[in-house]
Amino acid sequence: MYQEEREQLLDQLAGMSPRVSAMVRKNWKRYACVARMVEESVADRQGIRLLDYGCGYPVVVKLLRMRGYQVDGFEPYADTQQHQTAAALSVSQHYKTVLAPDDVYDVGLLVDVVEHLAIPGPTFRDLSAHLSTDALLLVSTPNVLRFETYWSFVFRRTGHPTPLERYLEAENSYVHHQREFTMDELERLLVHFGYAIRKSSFNDVRPLPMEIRAYQGVTEGGPPNRGIKARVFAMTRGLLPASVVADNLLVLAQRVR
Repeated sequence: MYQEEREQLLDQLAGMSPRVSAMVRKNWKRYACVARMVEESVADRQGIRLLDYGCGYPVVVKLLRMRGYQVDGFEPYADTQQHQTAAALSVSQHYKTVLAPDDVYDVGLLVDVVEHLAIPGPTFRDLSAHLSTDALLLVSTPNVLRFETYWSFVFRRTGHPTPLERYLEAENSYVHHQREFTMDELERLLVHFGYAIRKSSFNDVRPLPMEIRAYQGVTEGGPPNRGIKARVFAMTRGLLPASVVADNLLVLAQRVR
């Protein structure tokens, strides 16, 4: 999906660190899945304002603006490379590290945010302060029931969901995952904070093996060994339900209070 936009976006990032382009390639299916849900749910591309809350690298902001939407990205913990990425994508004026009290939007996006929250209440209260009373909210997050999570747990490579080594060494709660969700848990989270569920879907947004190898080769000093895990998953995925095969949860909700 959105292959033309993908190539244009990667061209704009050609002067950046190879890590950024590798990250975009690895995550593109997830970005495209979010954009598709927006296009299916938000018909007005001019009169509606969208906020990508906790956007990190503003790739979804750029993609949706390429599709004609009025989108701002908000990232209070933006680092130098993320600001440089915003500049390379020509969205610096739409990339915010602070939201003014009168910054109010019609649609909110939480793309790979909720899994980083040890305590979700403050984030949801702040987000609600910047959404209209009947705003839509689109949430994308990993599926905790995915095959990889089971595998990691069985072999004790995780403290759920963060590997123990990363958990022990981490200095920033927003870098690593704090809690992941089943679909039922994610929907209950949104209902708890005043949203009614409108649509939900399981999505397989796993990157290609070559995209994983390219990204990990850039960031971790060498390509990973896929080994037996990939072979087991390839042999069994046709027998498993979507709630286990799919690695992404996508929920569209509407604010009701």
